[in-house]
Amino acid sequence: MSSESKKLIIFNIFICVIFWLSEVAGQNCDSPFKNCNLGKEGMINVHLVPHTHDDAGWLKTVDQYYYGANNGEQTASVQYVIDTVVSELEKDPKKRFVYVEMAYMSRWWKEQDEQTKQLVRTLVDEGRLEFVIGAWVMDDEATPYYNDMIDQQALGLNFILKEFGKCARPRSAWQIDPFGHSREHGSLFAQFGFDGLFLGRIDYQDSDFRTETKSREMLWQASSNLGEAGRIFTGILPNGYGPPPGFCFDIYCGDDPMMDDPDLDDYNVDDKVKKFLEYTHNQAEWYKTKNLIMTMGSDFQYSNAHMWYKNLDKLIYYVNKQQSNGSNVNIFYSTPACYMYSLYKENTTWPLKYDDFFPYAHRPHSFWTGYFTSRSALKDFVRRTNNYLQTIRQLITFANLGDDDTKNAVSLLEKEMGILQHHDAVSGTERQHVANDYSKRLSRGINKCVDVIRRAFDGILFKLYGAHADNPIYICPLLNISQCEVEDDYNFALILYNPLPREVETWIQVPTTDATYQVIDVDSGDKVLIQYSPVYNETKNIPERNSKAEYNLVWKAEQRPLGVKIYSIFRTNEKKQVKKASEPMREVILSNEHLDLNFDSNGNLVSIKNKENSLSSPLKQYFCVYESMPGNNSKPIFQASGAYVFRPKNNSCKPLSVKNFKVYNGELFNEVHQIYNEWISQTIRLYKDDKYAEFEWQVGPIYVDDNVGKEIVIKFDSDLSSNSLFYTDSNGREILKRKRNYRPTWSLNQTEKISGNYYPVNSRIFIRDEPTRTTRNLKNQLRQLTLVSDRSHGGSSIRDGSIEVMLHRRTLYDDALGVAEPLNEKGKDGKGLIIKGNMKLIFDSIENSPALHRELSHRVNNRPLTIFTKIESNQNIKKLAGWSPVNMALPPNIHLLTLAKDLDLDNQLENSFVVRLEHFYEKEEDKTLSEPVSVDLREFFGEMFNIVGVEELALGANMKVEELNDRLSWRSDSELDNLIKMQEKNQEKTKKNGENPFLFEFSPMQIRTFRLWYI
Repeated sequence: MSSESKKLIIFNIFICVIFWLSEVAGQNCDSPFKNCNLGKEGMINVHLVPHTHDDAGWLKTVDQYYYGANNGEQTASVQYVIDTVVSELEKDPKKRFVYVEMAYMSRWWKEQDEQTKQLVRTLVDEGRLEFVIGAWVMDDEATPYYNDMIDQQALGLNFILKEFGKCARPRSAWQIDPFGHSREHGSLFAQFGFDGLFLGRIDYQDSDFRTETKSREMLWQASSNLGEAGRIFTGILPNGYGPPPGFCFDIYCGDDPMMDDPDLDDYNVDDKVKKFLEYTHNQAEWYKTKNLIMTMGSDFQYSNAHMWYKNLDKLIYYVNKQQSNGSNVNIFYSTPACYMYSLYKENTTWPLKYDDFFPYAHRPHSFWTGYFTSRSALKDFVRRTNNYLQTIRQLITFANLGDDDTKNAVSLLEKEMGILQHHDAVSGTERQHVANDYSKRLSRGINKCVDVIRRAFDGILFKLYGAHADNPIYICPLLNISQCEVEDDYNFALILYNPLPREVETWIQVPTTDATYQVIDVDSGDKVLIQYSPVYNETKNIPERNSKAEYNLVWKAEQRPLGVKIYSIFRTNEKKQVKKASEPMREVILSNEHLDLNFDSNGNLVSIKNKENSLSSPLKQYFCVYESMPGNNSKPIFQASGAYVFRPKNNSCKPLSVKNFKVYNGELFNEVHQIYNEWISQTIRLYKDDKYAEFEWQVGPIYVDDNVGKEIVIKFDSDLSSNSLFYTDSNGREILKRKRNYRPTWSLNQTEKISGNYYPVNSRIFIRDEPTRTTRNLKNQLRQLTLVSDRSHGGSSIRDGSIEVMLHRRTLYDDALGVAEPLNEKGKDGKGLIIKGNMKLIFDSIENSPALHRELSHRVNNRPLTIFTKIESNQNIKKLAGWSPVNMALPPNIHLLTLAKDLDLDNQLENSFVVRLEHFYEKEEDKTLSEPVSVDLREFFGEMFNIVGVEELALGANMKVEELNDRLSWRSDSELDNLIKMQEKNQEKTKKNGENPFLFEFSPMQIRTFRLWYI
């Protein structure tokens, strides 16, 4: 290409950039609070917030909720809510309404003509219709992975940006229905640029304490690492998210309307006003200022908005009329952002909070900790689909695909994944037919993207070699149960794509019907060392499995950063010798270069040793069964265990012992296969050179013929001196310290010794020898036992030295929290669902463990994309063997969180992509890896792209990062904290930009988002 041509391309790119920045990012906005009514000075100002809460699936599917179908389950229709609200807002400029779920708004938006769209844009511009959160859905906070949370939030924010402009950006987050609140979520909200966050549910004891101390509004320091960037003003709403008692004016409510004709016998205005004023003065005792918020709405309300607004108009009129009689109450239509701004204008200080809001209980004996595990198979499906989506985004970026088919397929998968983050989706708290619909949605999105993968490889091939990849490819989503359509083929190719920005070694398993295969590394031409493992009968008997595979063909794959690896797999005339099970011995040891696992003569694990640093511990690993509490839920003592609530019948579980076991040893791995009973089995595996042990579990169908629900945990009992402490992750990111029977914020009255100590385990849980005054400097000698999970679970340490993680649940009673059916997944054959999963165990020193579990967690959640093809008719694909779009790895503490084309901006930025990088270590976790580190973006991507421009964005990629400086700055009650905050700001001001505009520094736990332009 000539230099003149390059100059022309660069010029055209920057013309596009300037256009986009001026039309969208550079749009001038007045104050976002310019249309706010801040009330009257000296009075109790009550902000009435009309709203609806529209679940993206729960008792009905998301489609049924939108259209109003299947009203036998629940009478609800979102389309009519938005229709009638818009109509009412158009009539009266004083009225306000807030809306959350962009999954519904975007669907409604597509159906509108241009005149209606312009009307709605005007309502938004004038602050009469306010978007709160602006996410695709109101997501769960316990069970989603942080990557999914970021994606679904960004999806909604960018819909708002595209359709309504920069000035419509939500300023307040609105998590009114999730069942507990994670600290990481609060931190992410701050990084998205929200000024405040409002919550509907917190533990009843926490709520009582905050009411007594007037601390229902606070500053939440939601990150231990990010300072002000991870802090957000947080308020607890006074009545969940419903209206005050007696003031629900919806067609679904039973409260009387405002009947204001004094000539009628049913005239009730005086009584209504009196009750409202009483409620207002009571609520005023709970909060620090004279500004109050009242939510006027609830689930799927306002399908007849006129009914609500007519009564609210009367309420406002008659309550304010009392001011002439000396009343100090002033009420008016408002929004969360305006209420928040009125608090800000008070210029007062607020208490600090550092912990999270888990676990949540709404009354004694009713801890919502069951949903941490409910529908474990769906939780796994969601996690694996995120992995799949991220790899596809990367591939289409490198292939520079921007055609409509690609956009539509990827957009579908993004939207379905967004819906699955809903707080009644991945949480597992929906009805069974809705769970089935969620699974269908994910499957549809995955299948739509299979051809996108083929076209991405085709695009990369053509870009590099002018060649094409024409042959179909296959994915095998059921490899976890040893099923794949290539399992009996004579020859085929396996293509692996590594989505991580560093070299990885991955153990590959491919099911086969016999043991005659050979594997060749296409890049080097070398024969690969392989080992066969039998497919055990427990797996063969899974009803959903349709396979004749007898073996798993296993080998280790080594891949470059973001690299492609291709293997040719073909039958030979020589049958590979399959290792037979060893004869049971008095003592069994699984051993590799790093670990020894010792078993007794019955096949039970009894101890572990780290051979590198000579650390050891007794380690009893087993499965344990909690019997689910039955009950009619009429009183707290009769609370049943169900989809939301975990409540065991007894304060201990029934331990199970190994009934039968087999030992297999080989060149690549050694394993012990254990059978506990007819419905629980496990394979414990040690791979060559790995520093962890693998526990591959299978549970189900859970036996309930005795009419007793059961909840199954995996337990590890050691002699570690954990001193009542254990540690869990927050949505896969920062680690939180937990203490049994204790809450940092209030004095806990513990009513459930087991479930009241359960917490979300999104990716890991660990215990350790807690340092004492004499051992605090001996972290290389103190032991840590860490479990890394493949999906979200609930977990705890019920006694010192012990970890337990719940794997599967089957209850026979409803817990009376709305879903109105037991959590009884019956599976294909109606006998009960069987679930397989994987847990990895690390046993090392406190000093070494963070580097091990953080890297391992990323590998578990970012597995190589595994696809199959017929290589004899797809010879060109071999050209990609060993290919990588980068010639270097990112630093070992930097993760490539997002790499995605701008597919939804009407090609305005077709020569750009969005990158999110994160420093995934916390402060002081590791001597080296917790240090700040710099990355040169142009250098890293220089192999594939000629990077010519960079712009840093906020986390949602919907605004410049500089706009985060516009967030409201709140002051805490702590003078020391305010001083530290001021010092942080001064340090930021003294930081100088280097000469290299593509070089960026990352501090611990920092996520930075960029848009890069290239030619």
